[in-house]
Amino acid sequence: FCRPRLSLLALMPPPSQRPASRNDQPSVHWTIPGRTTFALQASLPPLPLPSLDETIARYLESCAPLLSSAELAHTTALAEAFVRGEGAQLQAALEARAAGCCAERGYPHVHWLEEWWDRFAYLSDRTPLPVRYNIFGTLFGGQGTPDGGGRLHRAAQLLRSAGLFYLQLRAEAISPDSLDTRSNIPLCMFQYRRLFGSSRVPGEAEDCISTVAGPICHVAVFCLGRAWSLRIIDGVETATAAGGIPAPSAEGQPGGSLGLGQGTGGGPPGAGAMRVLSVSAIAAGLAAIERAAAAAGEDPDPVCLLSSLPRDEWARHRDAIARGSPGNAASLRAIETSLLALSLCGDAPHDMPALCKATHEGGGGGGCVWYDKPLSLLVFGNGKAGAHMEHAHFDAPITSRAFAFMARAIEDDLASPEDGAPSPDSCAAPCASGEALVTPAPFELFSLPIVRAAMAPARARFAALSRDNALVPVRFDGVGGKALRAAKLPPDAVVQVALQLAQWRDQGGLVATYETATTRRFLHGRTETVRSCSAEAAAFVQAMGRLPAKGYASTGGGAAEHATAGQARAKQAGFEQATADARLALAAALKAHVGWLVAASSGRGVDRHLMGLRIVAAAAGLPPPDLFTDVGYTRSTCFGLSTSNMSKPGLPNQTDDFAGFGAPTAGSYGVCYDIRDASITMVVSSDRSCHGRDAARFGRVIQQALADVCTLALGGEAQPHSRL
Repeated sequence: FCRPRLSLLALMPPPSQRPASRNDQPSVHWTIPGRTTFALQASLPPLPLPSLDETIARYLESCAPLLSSAELAHTTALAEAFVRGEGAQLQAALEARAAGCCAERGYPHVHWLEEWWDRFAYLSDRTPLPVRYNIFGTLFGGQGTPDGGGRLHRAAQLLRSAGLFYLQLRAEAISPDSLDTRSNIPLCMFQYRRLFGSSRVPGEAEDCISTVAGPICHVAVFCLGRAWSLRIIDGVETATAAGGIPAPSAEGQPGGSLGLGQGTGGGPPGAGAMRVLSVSAIAAGLAAIERAAAAAGEDPDPVCLLSSLPRDEWARHRDAIARGSPGNAASLRAIETSLLALSLCGDAPHDMPALCKATHEGGGGGGCVWYDKPLSLLVFGNGKAGAHMEHAHFDAPITSRAFAFMARAIEDDLASPEDGAPSPDSCAAPCASGEALVTPAPFELFSLPIVRAAMAPARARFAALSRDNALVPVRFDGVGGKALRAAKLPPDAVVQVALQLAQWRDQGGLVATYETATTRRFLHGRTETVRSCSAEAAAFVQAMGRLPAKGYASTGGGAAEHATAGQARAKQAGFEQATADARLALAAALKAHVGWLVAASSGRGVDRHLMGLRIVAAAAGLPPPDLFTDVGYTRSTCFGLSTSNMSKPGLPNQTDDFAGFGAPTAGSYGVCYDIRDASITMVVSSDRSCHGRDAARFGRVIQQALADVCTLALGGEAQPHSRL
């Protein structure tokens, strides 16, 4: 199955213009104040299963702009035969599966798609996680610390604020997300259970997600290729000298990850006894790790690097390491059950493009990030920071909410320090009164000769991934969401239509386009595809192609211009008519896109349903139906443009942070964008091995397309501009 691009993270907002309550901080979604984290779960309906007729009708509509007339006629005939024949039988099997799923059965049987989505969109894919799968975002607006001093203090701030968010989740004090500003559409909060104390664990043919049940007190810290356990939370009775290693449990079992139940109460027993250590105590522990790493020297064979390999290879190496010694097995378990991971990277990215690339790839040539962890915080040698996320665990609005909370927590600590306002340049400031020094515990990860022999090939593969990974942060200052909303224009649709225009100009044609829509309004919902390359968008692109250059219309009469006054008037009239036609086509394209977005977020998209029908056929041992081998299906599911909107409502003055993902395939573009009040920022990605696609060039084309669309929609001139 073609893996789609899913929602990505929103980044750490600035201190100004925030809501009064840290727990009600809006992120990508709004929140429902006054309700506990899981209070509304029972009110959420299951993910619906659309009718076959509805899905096939939408499917054919989405194929139209990608096929010739003859191809569309052939695809239509196959689709009609599918509905009358084998499709009806497959639909009946899907309906029976949906009827057997319910909330009481728990993960992964809450709805008909849940188990299949995790397995086939993520866990059975053998592709390496770096670049193609994992996602990233920069923090602190890309600002470092003076001369790199105080980077451990910054790392400690991040760890403490993340620990505070974890405790709020344990207490079920994080208000539920909402899809609308009036808090009328609650969103499922299940994915928050996978944020902490979890890991993707490699397996032969298929991975699994292992999540801790019960309290966690330690984080995994990576420095110079070596690993340590660092306790950041007190009051966990199950903690051990190695940093506290609770036993993992299967997801969906009573208690679940974080020890959170499904109820509406105030959290698990004893949650109030847990306390996050002070910034200075955590910084002192990090300083001890840094000294120990320097004394030992950089590990020439960092086990982290092996987690960047194709999944079957990593599974074999991990199994060999675990069987190598009891200490190895315990260390692997401690890393995978840690609250989160922190990487103290030696790189010092000098600007935002370099920071984006280092954060996305993990820094250190792949030797300082455990790619299986759902959340890794990276702090670089110059104090700049970012976050690296494994995507199977959750969709990125989850981390967006966490980062919004963490920013407020850091601000609160700065305003009222918990330990006597330590100097940011002090790496080993005294701990708070009565607080013991934290002693980090090194992980034992002795690799075997067969594993060490895999290091050189792993480095070569990672270097190739890095070499081909092109990421370009772009900022468009011409127009933002505020002006578009004031003109009653849907900002997301404006960007998506502009992307279609940019695709046409860059590649000379349109391609299947993926935009993420959340389906978290349903219990355990994740995402659905918005097929943004609509017939109306194609008509708009063609209308723009008929629009002549604007400069000629102002020419006057005279022999020097070789045009009569009548010819000039005719040209002007032609320009005005072409402009009016393009404006009408734009209005139709915007309306169509909103319709596709609403349908997808309501569980009435195309791709998840067709995926289910394919799986049912394969499970029954049937050959693939002709519908799925036809050019209509193959072309409309080969997403040459993969996009995600990570705008953050309610946070008008965000820092200049960027989030993104790698090009899903060598022949595709990736675009992750954030529509702010007065600007639009994005990260454009491509694969350098595909010489026909260039992220930097496409970024410039997108800027001009945005300027043209906004000028057409709003009048006046919207000038593209990049400050990077």
